[in-house]
Amino acid sequence: MNKDRAIFNQNEKLAMTINGLESGGMHFNVNEKQADDLVKNEAISKFNTQVDEYVNRFEEHAKALEKAVEEFTMSSKAEIRPIGNYIIIKPFAENPFQRIKKVGRLIIDLGGQKPQYKNNDNGEIEEEENITKSGVIVEVGPECKWAQIGDCVFYPRTSIIPIPFYKQGLELVNESRLIAIVNDNLTERFNGR
Repeated sequence: MNKDRAIFNQNEKLAMTINGLESGGMHFNVNEKQADDLVKNEAISKFNTQVDEYVNRFEEHAKALEKAVEEFTMSSKAEIRPIGNYIIIKPFAENPFQRIKKVGRLIIDLGGQKPQYKNNDNGEIEEEENITKSGVIVEVGPECKWAQIGDCVFYPRTSIIPIPFYKQGLELVNESRLIAIVNDNLTERFNGR
């Protein structure tokens, strides 16, 4: 058994030496170039080809987008309107209704600032996401009962459908998913319905 193991080890060592994986290994030349250089050059060439293909696909996509925008803008002035009981919201970067509360030099309320924590998976310091978002309504669907353009609203992050309309950062939310509406004279509006 030890004799078979010794022969296997010798064969393995010989294979590693031939492939240049062990110090003092043999180097092969092909057309006066080392095989290692040929392999490296082939890998570089393959990578450059992949990059060129990616750039070409990107340029074709950009041209198609430009053509679509040109065709669309030539025919009309673009507007966006939700259907049914959906509303379009322009979200606030930070909730404007929260304030930092201090007593002397002691902060007792962060005012909606996102708490930070250390992620146990990767060890990085990350910000916790707020569950509730706020924003202003820019458009309402024809079946909306309570929400109106200009209302500030609170809504859950899980209800958001991003609207990729000229990179305005708009979000679509169903009216029934709103948590609260903030505006003047809401009591009169709601009692009148």
